[in-house]
Amino acid sequence: MNAPEVVVVGAGPAGIGAALEAARAGASVVVLDEYPGTGGQYYRQPAPGLEASSDSPLIEHAPDGLARIREAQATGVEFCQDVLVWGAFPDGSLTILAAGKADVIKPLKVIIATGGYERAVAFPGWTLPGVITAGAAQALVKGQGILPGRRILMAGTGPLQMAVAAQVVQAGGQVIGVLEANPFGHLLRSGPRFWGQWARLQEGYRYWRTLRSKGVPLTFGRTVVRAIGTPTLSRVVTAGLDADWRPIPGTEAEVDVDTLCLGFGLVPNTKLARLMGCDLVHDPCRGGLVPVLTDGMETSRPGVFVAGEAAGVAGAKAAEYQGRIAGINAARQMGKVTSTETEGRLQAARRHLGKELCFARALNEVFAVKPGILDLVTDETVICRCEEIAWGRLRRERSEWATTLDAVRSVTRAGFGLCQGTICEPLAAELLARETAKPVADLGSYHIRPPLKPITVGALADLSARLPPPPKRMDH
Repeated sequence: MNAPEVVVVGAGPAGIGAALEAARAGASVVVLDEYPGTGGQYYRQPAPGLEASSDSPLIEHAPDGLARIREAQATGVEFCQDVLVWGAFPDGSLTILAAGKADVIKPLKVIIATGGYERAVAFPGWTLPGVITAGAAQALVKGQGILPGRRILMAGTGPLQMAVAAQVVQAGGQVIGVLEANPFGHLLRSGPRFWGQWARLQEGYRYWRTLRSKGVPLTFGRTVVRAIGTPTLSRVVTAGLDADWRPIPGTEAEVDVDTLCLGFGLVPNTKLARLMGCDLVHDPCRGGLVPVLTDGMETSRPGVFVAGEAAGVAGAKAAEYQGRIAGINAARQMGKVTSTETEGRLQAARRHLGKELCFARALNEVFAVKPGILDLVTDETVICRCEEIAWGRLRRERSEWATTLDAVRSVTRAGFGLCQGTICEPLAAELLARETAKPVADLGSYHIRPPLKPITVGALADLSARLPPPPKRMDH
């Protein structure tokens, strides 16, 4: 692939916004995304041939996304799907995998818009088949028209739960309940923080009406504490929670289900930013580990920008504005002509972004995961799914000197699996912080290496002669 001036990694709201503005300013832009369809989770397009009525959850947000994609294409943006960006190197080059072939590209500017991952909350049985994330259920319904199960329970915190539950029942699924871990009183007292967010409140009200019309109960201050089944999920145990989300003895109840959808918020996907040597800080109000950014969305590495959930969890609208700001500033650094119209769009994006970030901070604080949920983890509870390492083993094998995440990984192999800590890193950080009585921010992070995701040895061998020399460990 010939390297364009700007490479955008990720085709969600942030990536589309960044590509559109950079191309409008005159830059050549390519968007790389590892998934078959463009739009990310928020603008997810239905699979080809999948018909849906105008009020179907299959097309919610999809028309707006398609309009933005076509607008970007009209400005010359090239969208490349099924392309994995699996590595990055200090000289600014990126390594990609497309159609089974590996390649190296070296753009002038890189805009990282890789989104986020769903936060894992561990409890006995959470690795059983039938236990999935709310986002996975949403992807099945919106993208493929497939129901995640026959008898479904939602558990977690935040408005995404109600959205996914409403989409599932509109698609014909049976949702037997939605469990919100926060007590109703906490949410009621937090109501004034969302004053003025009428569109969001109206959207939430619409989801609630959908659930109510289908007889789906919404229960506050309760969550799943154990999943049971052989070999797949057949029932769960739920319990009431105190203010810190510790289970209250004597409140347990069993529920027959075949699918449990968990939604406890998002964690920024910073792996590519970490590979490129960008400075990061820990900010729990933005999802955890986030890159240090200028007001132009540029990282500590010149020419590398981050936008969207990868820059801190703030929602799709904020992601798009961040992308637009990153795209304009990337083009400006290359000396592209900045018209009065472009400057106006930049200032408008900044204004809108400020409002979105205020809303996001309130939302993230109100629905923050409380520390008591860690009490659900027992010595037999699996923490690292890839390596099948339970908390008891991790705790026993951790040496006294292993007080950082990377040291613990080296000793125990937790995080050495295929996902490179995608699932277990935030969870291990919280558990280790409690075990060592240290702040999560002091524990560091896993050391990320290419390939970010598995690729074939053949593809790597074909590319070996063109790869830049590997970075020293201290460069990260």
